[in-house]
Amino acid sequence: MIQTTQQTMTLPPRPGRTAAPIERRIADLLQVNHRGRERALARRALVAATGISDREVRVVIASLVTTHGCPIGASPTGGYYWIDDPEELRKESVALTKKIGSLARRVRALVGGDEAARLLGQMDLGDQPRMNANEPFDRAQGRRESNETNHV
Repeated sequence: MIQTTQQTMTLPPRPGRTAAPIERRIADLLQVNHRGRERALARRALVAATGISDREVRVVIASLVTTHGCPIGASPTGGYYWIDDPEELRKESVALTKKIGSLARRVRALVGGDEAARLLGQMDLGDQPRMNANEPFDRAQGRRESNETNHV
């Protein structure tokens, strides 16, 4: 758990995974102060607030989402925010799916259809638990409710 002056923050559970201090700091900052797309924090501001590089910010955000299951969205203007409702989650999922399609078309253009099918057919999305649209959405945590109790 992360203690803040406003609330206690719990990163979503991921058994066996411990968040680094910078991951906790960024997750805390987004969850407490930047909930919702309209309050997205520009990546430049996140770099300034944390003192780490732009590349490191992107790596930390990716880790928070994929390793720790944090519901962090990316605004079209280059900011990050804590997803706090089902509609934002849907919009972020659609945007990422479109990006996957665009990248798949680039691979197909570079290597040809048969090779692209072979490469893309082997993609492994992993067995990480994902937010399920059928689970109730917990607005307080900005994520789907889960029966798991382990916390990062």
